[in-house]
Amino acid sequence: MKISCPECRHGSDIDPKKVPTRTVTAKCPKCGHRFPFSVDPAPPEAQPKDEAAKPAEPRVVPFIRPKGGQEAKPSRNISFHGEGLSLLRLYLVSNLLTVLTLGVYYFWGKAKIRRYIYSSTEFMGERFSYSGTGKELFTGWLRATAVMAVAFGVPKALSSFVHPGFGVLVVPVMFMIVPVALVGAWRYRLSRTDWHGARFSFSGTVKEYLKIHVKGSLLTLITLGFYSPYFHVQKERFWRTNTCYGTARFDYTGKGEDLKKDFLKAFLLFIPTFGLYWFWYKAAVTRYDWEHTTQGGLSFKFSATGRQFLTFSIGNLLLLALSLGFAYPWVITRSIRFTSEHLTVEGDIEFNKVGQTAQHGRAVGEGLAGMLDIDMAL
Repeated sequence: MKISCPECRHGSDIDPKKVPTRTVTAKCPKCGHRFPFSVDPAPPEAQPKDEAAKPAEPRVVPFIRPKGGQEAKPSRNISFHGEGLSLLRLYLVSNLLTVLTLGVYYFWGKAKIRRYIYSSTEFMGERFSYSGTGKELFTGWLRATAVMAVAFGVPKALSSFVHPGFGVLVVPVMFMIVPVALVGAWRYRLSRTDWHGARFSFSGTVKEYLKIHVKGSLLTLITLGFYSPYFHVQKERFWRTNTCYGTARFDYTGKGEDLKKDFLKAFLLFIPTFGLYWFWYKAAVTRYDWEHTTQGGLSFKFSATGRQFLTFSIGNLLLLALSLGFAYPWVITRSIRFTSEHLTVEGDIEFNKVGQTAQHGRAVGEGLAGMLDIDMAL
């Protein structure tokens, strides 16, 4: 009789006579996963008459039978092993050296902190890795500084020497720079993120996102916010469908129409609940986005509720307020752990279909994102 682990699919042949007939818990010798199963004899009526006297051979019966008779997909969570105290030490050393070097070490400290966070994040027994360097971040910041100087210096010079009305050009310039910073930062970070020997990448362009950004912002403004569910889905589709793990692309099938009722409910309950119901809307949207995201043989589930989002956010605010900001490393570890504990990955990765990519992102967008105080989650 062969028993297979539902987590790693490792199988072992076991003598049927040694398997108890009651429900027991087995431990996989390969991955250590524990799973229940039961054994019951084959029904006598299913045996041929001439073999009725023979002892019935037991068969393995799943403890939880999947619907439709299909094999249950393995379910896994991302785990985070980072500690707030370790992260605090990194921040203290980074801040001290940043002061001593007049700000230059900031970029090397930032890269070191990211390497710690990525290397503390694990999926299927393997850690993520971050290969970005302080030199790349520093060079990107210098180039971003030049871009910002031209983008804002030209309107200011025109308003000073030609006509004050040219000063309004700062508004559309800022509106255009935000997509450049977001796309550039996300492409750079993914190009430096590695897991199981393959690197992530991003194929979206600034031009593509700029169209979504301009159209969605204007329609949301004109409709007093009621276009925001459609705008949200368009942005999520852009970010997720252009994200790849190696050569395997993620997919997103969300529709703005599906979020319309949730948004209307949040809009009507915002004032009566003093804005607290927005956490329930955020939880519903997050669950919806992950449930409509796939990647090859993988599907995703997110289980956090509005109440959990609320208590989590209040906890972070209290930590920052009571510690005068010194608990920021714990806020980071709590945030990553909150997401990893509620995000479930179902299915298997077909590694034989995942090839490596050679895309390389520059850190200019990363520098712009830092200047505009824009951050992107892992």
